Parts: sequence; structure tokens; C-alpha cells
Amino acid sequence: MDVPLRKILGLLDAGQPAEVRRAAVTVLGELGLRGDAHDAVLADLADDDAEVRLRAIAAAGKGYGAHRHHRHAR
Repeated sequence: MDVPLRKILGLLDAGQPAEVRRAAVTVLGELGLRGDAHDAVLADLADDDAEVRLRAIAAAGKGYGAHRHHRHAR
């Protein structure tokens, strides 16, 4: 995993303000979900903040759609 992705994943820590976690999960969704990023977004489905959870759902949906499209494009 490269350094920028590790830093973004660190922003999902429960000790970070909700606004920061919201932005981080949104960025992960835009970058595409693989490996640790995918696991982190799924974990955010249980975040205390409702907006983080909603953004995690959106990010997971984007990741699923991209993964599914990639599989069918072969």
C-alpha cells in the first residue's frame, strides 16, 4: 500500500472528527476500493456518525459497481 492511501486510511480512525472521517471515506470511494481500503469502508458502515455510514454505503456501491464492471469486461 502506498503512503497516501495509508494516510487516508488513518483519517478514518474513530478519534478523528466526523468531518474528517466523512471526507476520507468519500475519497476512498472515488479512488476505488481494493484490499485495506475496501475493508476500511466496510468497517465504516458501523461508524457512530450517520453521514459517515451513508458515505461508506455510497463508496461501497461504487467499489462494487467498478469491480463488477471489471469482471464483465474480460
